[in-house]
Amino acid sequence: GAVLEVQIEPEIRSELDAEAMAIVVSNLLENAVKYGGEPPHVDVRFGLEGRRAVLEVTDNGNGILEEDRKLIFGRFFRSGDEMTRTTNGTGLGLYLVQQIIEVHRGTVEVKETGPEGTTFRVALPGREV
Repeated sequence: GAVLEVQIEPEIRSELDAEAMAIVVSNLLENAVKYGGEPPHVDVRFGLEGRRAVLEVTDNGNGILEEDRKLIFGRFFRSGDEMTRTTNGTGLGLYLVQQIIEVHRGTVEVKETGPEGTTFRVALPGREV
């Protein structure tokens, strides 16, 4: 039931582990749908910025609390109260994303967040072919 919009620049190449990157993309998309609005609206953009391949995944959810922004990439971290949380998960998704991206000499960050949604930005060494 989610709306997905995708913008991908063609012919971008980067040396990476395809299975590991599938985990990154899957976790970011799963979180965007899980924490998006009703209905979830997810924008995915993949392109070059300078010599970096950049993936941005944006949802239309309520954003991430300021105090949680520093913690969301931690192992087993889940925002909110365990007794009132309505979403399932282990708190490992964003931790795995960060670990995989760092091994690939890249970065992952919350580019922006607020009441209109959150954008996660992944930047990897890349080159255009």
